[in-house]
Amino acid sequence: MSGYDLIVLGAGPAGAAAAIKARSLGLRVAVIDEAPAAGGQVYRALSPARTAMHSDPERKKGDALRAKLAASGAIFYASHRVWSLTSGFSLIAIGPGGPLTLAAPNLIVAAGAVERHIPVAGWTLPGVIGLAGATILLKAHGVLPGRRVVVAGSGPLLLLVASKILAAGGEVAAVVDAAPRTSWLARTGAMLARPDLMAKGAGWLLTLLKARVPIHSGSAIRTIHGTDGVASVTIGPIDRDWQPVGDAVHTIAADAVCLGFGPAHAGPVAGDEQPGHGGLQRGVHGGDPAAYLR
Repeated sequence: MSGYDLIVLGAGPAGAAAAIKARSLGLRVAVIDEAPAAGGQVYRALSPARTAMHSDPERKKGDALRAKLAASGAIFYASHRVWSLTSGFSLIAIGPGGPLTLAAPNLIVAAGAVERHIPVAGWTLPGVIGLAGATILLKAHGVLPGRRVVVAGSGPLLLLVASKILAAGGEVAAVVDAAPRTSWLARTGAMLARPDLMAKGAGWLLTLLKARVPIHSGSAIRTIHGTDGVASVTIGPIDRDWQPVGDAVHTIAADAVCLGFGPAHAGPVAGDEQPGHGGLQRGVHGGDPAAYLR
């Protein structure tokens, strides 16, 4: 199907905003996303089977963004995954109704990010879930990843996920942050440039402190124990080269683990020859786990 001036891949905050702006300039716009509703990870919509039980600023912003996109006149193809893209641009996507072919002279790729994962002993046990996956459970479905959860890895999602688990009635056994406490000092300038985000992060931290959640900085999971599921987690300190240091290890009882090491660019869609992707690589760490801690 042709007749579009612009195709936007991704209906998260960036993709939706681009589509809304393009429509305001009179362009014919198609938007494609694999999710059933616009908003992305940040403004993920509630599951249709769920009703909001309390006010959530992020949900309100997401609802407003979805309303603006719907009112803009952009055609939104939800629950579609692109599997072929050729120059020009022509693409094929798969959705609930089968294959979909679209073409337009202009293309915006707003694919968002995926979560980095570093394997640890026991990470394939039932009850181990990524931090991003945990946000989907909590935001969209109101489902706890477990009753007593260890939240581990690095990055701001640690505090977000831990605070949302508490808000949903779960228990956070510990937050295990691979980055040392001093890493936040190195980012003071960036945080001051976004006081809104800094305030949000401070709010998450305050929630954890009020709940007396243990926070272990400069530490990582060494082993996740269990047979049919998570039973406990052994943690210990690490250095900046991801090597265990010292003998100060201890084991924490838990029935679930949320684990992740920050976002990485989601990458090109199939058929994309990755123009300029080398520049993106400068912002994506390779196989060196220590790079995720700096």
